[in-house]
Amino acid sequence: MVDIHESCKLCECTFNPEQGLYSSAMYVSYAIGVSLLAVVWVGLSVLNIKIDIIYRIIGISVLWISLAPLIHSLSKIIWANLFRSYNIENEKLDS
Repeated sequence: MVDIHESCKLCECTFNPEQGLYSSAMYVSYAIGVSLLAVVWVGLSVLNIKIDIIYRIIGISVLWISLAPLIHSLSKIIWANLFRSYNIENEKLDS
């Protein structure tokens, strides 16, 4: 769906360290998606916007599906940063 680079251009750290690391990012993706759903649902309720429940569900589903590639990429970045540390003091950064 969304490809990532094989390695970092600055530090040459590989982004594919082991098989299945990013499949666990689906938990982060789920949390982001549910948070998005909750924020939109509560926002519509607080603003007292009168929309039938079926239209709310359809609208939120369309929003969720349209943002799925972004959520998927963001969840892989978050998951990788939980387990990887990066050395920002790299010689290539100076050049």
